[in-house]
Amino acid sequence: GILELLKQWVNSDEDSDVRREAVKQIATGWKGKPGILELLKQWVEYDENWDVRGEAVKQIATVWKHEEGILELLKQWVNSDEDSDVRREAVKQIATGWKGKPGILELLKQWVEYDENWDVRGEAVKQIATVWKHEEGILELLKQWVNSDEDSDVRREAVKQIATGWKNQPGILELLKQRVKSDENWQVRREAVRQIATGWKNQPGILELLKQRVNSDEDSDVRLEAVKQIATGWKNQPGILELLKQRVNSDEDSDVRLEALQQIATGWKNQPGILELLKQRVKSDENWQVRGEAVKQIATGWKNQPGILELLKQRVNSDEDSDVRLEALQQIATGWKNQPGILELLKQKVESDENWQVRGEAVKQIATGWKNQPGIVELFDHTVLNDPFQREHEFQTNPRQIALEAIVKQYPDHPQTLPLLQDRAENDPDEKLRKWAKEKLRQLEN
Repeated sequence: GILELLKQWVNSDEDSDVRREAVKQIATGWKGKPGILELLKQWVEYDENWDVRGEAVKQIATVWKHEEGILELLKQWVNSDEDSDVRREAVKQIATGWKGKPGILELLKQWVEYDENWDVRGEAVKQIATVWKHEEGILELLKQWVNSDEDSDVRREAVKQIATGWKNQPGILELLKQRVKSDENWQVRREAVRQIATGWKNQPGILELLKQRVNSDEDSDVRLEAVKQIATGWKNQPGILELLKQRVNSDEDSDVRLEALQQIATGWKNQPGILELLKQRVKSDENWQVRGEAVKQIATGWKNQPGILELLKQRVNSDEDSDVRLEALQQIATGWKNQPGILELLKQKVESDENWQVRGEAVKQIATGWKNQPGIVELFDHTVLNDPFQREHEFQTNPRQIALEAIVKQYPDHPQTLPLLQDRAENDPDEKLRKWAKEKLRQLEN
């Protein structure tokens, strides 16, 4: 019957989402059957996926809540299960389901102190802050954690809970500012920056505090967060564009430069000098992501300016990073399709780019935009037989296969198509391509 089928799925389906859903259905639909609780306990122990184990814990805690020994079982898991995901789920279930029991709050405080996993400790802090919010002394306890707990994850979670749950209490902003300035952990500083920028935006001195972070925080993630908050929340203040430009030009961290670049390109597009700034990045930024982003912004935002196509061609032909070449190639093929010389440029990439992704993309673009041009079948034929791609990873797309797929789809009646497909099914060095070609032949025969 259905129950047997569900059990089978939980025990042997390789998709964890299927197993999790089956666990849930069994627990809610067959809870009265003998042996079901035992089964769920087993899955908590042995399923290899944390989501499935967590679901089993949750179902036990909610469906069998009033059974004798369930609270004890959950406590046991928190105290001794070696899987942090099981411990975290058990903490959550205990806090929400048994909050009225004496001693539960004390237990959670202990777990904040002693669990070795940051996620479990954070969950315990969160549950205390939300479930026991109106208890006397909770805010004091959280403040104490913020100021003196030696574990940065506990401090961070406490910062978040105080900022969201006790926003209007006196002294909270001061407490957060203190963290921004003096916490030694970047994640705590970043959380405090985020909370201040979103919750106290209109207070005097906040922009100054954030600027200070942008200019002097030693951690790039904190600078990044401050850049993001300033650019979105204080866009119309004088000097913001200058601050962002400075980051683009001189921050040593590429992620910060990237964030500042994106903010400028989207928020200050019509300001004089922005295109120049982006061109500068395309030519001289040492990081491929920053160059690629600048290419993308220029191609989409300044398409009709003179010299843009030339700039992109230059990237396609000479950028040392394949991702930047790829970005420029895509932009050219989609935005300048009707310009003379574009097909030639793409052909050249198909034949000579050293990167498989760039060659494959060029084949794709030609196949969609120039399939009826003379010489394309021959170009693709040549690619299928001569592209040097060698598979290293499963996810890679083989340019030979892209070209072969295009031939089969667009020129099915060409005299060369079938022999080429047969040849590749037998002789291509890439097993994935051979398999595809064989499958295609089978379909054609039928």
